[in-house]
Amino acid sequence: MKLFTKKIWIQYILYTFLTLIGNISFLAMSYSFAYIIDKAIVGDIISFMYWSIASCLFITLHLFLDYVSEIILNSAIRKINVNLRKLTSNNTFGDIYKLTLDSGEFLNLNSNKITQFETLYFTNVFYFTKNFFALILAFSLLAYINWMAMLVILLLSIFVVLSPFLMSKKTQNIIEKANKKNDTFLQTVKDSFNSYWTYWCLDIVEKLGNNINKDSEELEKENQRMRNIITTNSFINEFILFLGQVLLIILFSLFYLKGIITSIGLITTLYTIGSTYVFFGNNSLKSLLKVVSFTKIFKKEFIVKDSDLNNKKINKVVEFETICYEDLTFNHPNNSEKVIENFSLKINKGEKILISGKSGVGKTTLLKLLFNPYSRKSGKLKVNETYVEDFDLRSVATYVDQQIVLNKTSIMENINVNKKRVDLDKINYYLEALDLKKKVDSLPNGLDSLLEDNISNISGGEKQRLSIARALLSEKTFFFLDEITSALDKKTAKKCLDLFLKDKNKTVLMIVHDLDDSYIRMFDKVINL
Repeated sequence: MKLFTKKIWIQYILYTFLTLIGNISFLAMSYSFAYIIDKAIVGDIISFMYWSIASCLFITLHLFLDYVSEIILNSAIRKINVNLRKLTSNNTFGDIYKLTLDSGEFLNLNSNKITQFETLYFTNVFYFTKNFFALILAFSLLAYINWMAMLVILLLSIFVVLSPFLMSKKTQNIIEKANKKNDTFLQTVKDSFNSYWTYWCLDIVEKLGNNINKDSEELEKENQRMRNIITTNSFINEFILFLGQVLLIILFSLFYLKGIITSIGLITTLYTIGSTYVFFGNNSLKSLLKVVSFTKIFKKEFIVKDSDLNNKKINKVVEFETICYEDLTFNHPNNSEKVIENFSLKINKGEKILISGKSGVGKTTLLKLLFNPYSRKSGKLKVNETYVEDFDLRSVATYVDQQIVLNKTSIMENINVNKKRVDLDKINYYLEALDLKKKVDSLPNGLDSLLEDNISNISGGEKQRLSIARALLSEKTFFFLDEITSALDKKTAKKCLDLFLKDKNKTVLMIVHDLDDSYIRMFDKVINL
């Protein structure tokens, strides 16, 4: 994905052009100082007024173009930030389910790090171009005015540019450490917020605050180190800058005494150009160093890390009669112990299969592996008696997790997630079948009612049934169901089970506890782990 789109390139070129014209205007203003002062000394009022007015016009044009160019830069940065978040989403949420970030890292990547790259990377790409051309213009004018003055400014500017160059590597390392601490802190904050009810029940709420405070202390230590190195950079830079300006005045005055410079007005011109475009022009090198330093970090954080994985094509199952899993083996990353070993299963269309066993034996792991066999370590797959390397069942199947996720949006948006058109008849049918209709109708805005933060305006059972409604409204025919009745009373649980087990068109793999014998007999196969 290209971050610099055609529109951004146009804005970049326009920004460069406007700042170039603006810098020419500033140099023209600086050069006019010599005439203003010299004409004032000789008493040439008309020429003095002419150059004074011209100087005011030059600086006005410079400031206006600088303002417009910053507006263009802001627009370009907005587009780049949007593209960065798109890139982050594409890298994280792919057709192949594989998470490489924890939630804290993902939050930081979409907020703090994008702001950081805006300030320290992309903005400096624009600033480097602006300052680079300014330096070329400034030295060209200095060479035209007095080559010795240009040589002096050039020599002094070398000392100015050394400080950011020498400190860039150390600054980069400290910023990387601060970023890692920020990832950890955001994860702690998220976990603490989600654990409030649990810790409150255990009467250890103070531990949540202690966890946040502990990580906050560690984060701010790294942030302080980062601020200190930035402050040190600024101090060294400003010391050399201001000392250099004093030396310029001394040297140019000495040039005047020796007759190298014959105009008092030129001293002001040379000083203005030298201090503004050479000493403060070291921003060009600083910008370049920041771009170079953060290129490595940028590629690490935002460039696609596994292009083969993202480009890999997996067979999408659009219809099936049989699906076979042969000798599947699975173990968790960084753990050699096999959770599932040499597991085989044949699923016929319309079959109902129950997975049972004690807690901790790997029922959920198996169910997820059957839904997403890409994560297996070994084993073969067949669809309609034909061997395939991998397959994607999501066109015909859906997975209902025991860990229910509903977003802080309306009920309609939560249960109708994959449709553009709203089929109210079908929605109302499933809400009625799941005993949710009365609850939804009792809310202020019905289906358009917003679920509150932490989903506190509905019960756990209602939350579970909304996730079931979402699965049924997907119009899939193959269902992987993980403890979908765990928060329901027996009467409501039976209604939910009937929707799946009594429909001959539905293929079902289910994990469920405490089933009546009458329901167990409805399954074609029972897998005991």
